Amino acid sequence: MGCLSIINQLSEEFTVSESKISNYILKNTNKVLGLNANELAKISKVSPASVVRFTRKLGYDSYSEMMIQLARDVESQNSEYLDFLLHSDDSFEEMTKKVMLNITSTLNETYNLLKPKQLEAAIDVLRKAETIYLFGIGASGIVAEDMLQKLVRINKKCVYYPDYNLGVASSVHITDKDAVVAFSYGGKTKEVNIAVQTAKSKGAKCIAVTKCGKSPLSSIADMCLLLPNRENEIRIGAVQSRYAQLFIVDLLFVGVVKDNFDKNEEYLQKTREIIARLRL
Repeated sequence: MGCLSIINQLSEEFTVSESKISNYILKNTNKVLGLNANELAKISKVSPASVVRFTRKLGYDSYSEMMIQLARDVESQNSEYLDFLLHSDDSFEEMTKKVMLNITSTLNETYNLLKPKQLEAAIDVLRKAETIYLFGIGASGIVAEDMLQKLVRINKKCVYYPDYNLGVASSVHITDKDAVVAFSYGGKTKEVNIAVQTAKSKGAKCIAVTKCGKSPLSSIADMCLLLPNRENEIRIGAVQSRYAQLFIVDLLFVGVVKDNFDKNEEYLQKTREIIARLRL
């Protein structure tokens, strides 16, 4: 993942000094490339030690390594730049391209955030679960329902209630043999978090699909499958986060299907056949 992407993902975890550094880099990316660590510290009004800590927080071993990646980001932006924010005077063609590039960029960032071992662990939890409980509200609820429809077709017992009161109520019946997948972009949805807390108290494994950074949900869940922290770049609703969540749902579903492919293929065929009878 690029340096600028990492900065955006970790924005909510920065200290005051780190925020000063990140804000200057984001607003003056080209200028930063010509600065050494001490110069960046001075112009950002922080200590040189803060720049060192900032560099390490981003995952780089040295300031020069961070600058190399930042230069690559600038080169990439210059070769194919497009303002991702929609404007009222955009043509239909411009609007279409912006939405498409937003979705593509979001999926790429989601892919880069995924840790294979964690994804495998989450899939293993779902494979072994007696019942999978899904929680999500609003746009995240649409994603939860999509996962429900997929799992039902392979004979995986699954529970999801669009009515969030019923969803919270259902959490009291969860056992240590069950698993939970909670969808919440910001990780602050009270109804989802209460349900997850209840499930945790019952011994169930809880998987959160939520954005990068600390949140009430990420602190409760056993494991987090992370979404890019970039929804504010487009101001027309949960467009990017929905695609990112659906991408993760597809990965989880394919992972579960893959475990017993022949049997699951048989289930999928049977569900297709019975649904086809409705169209006669």
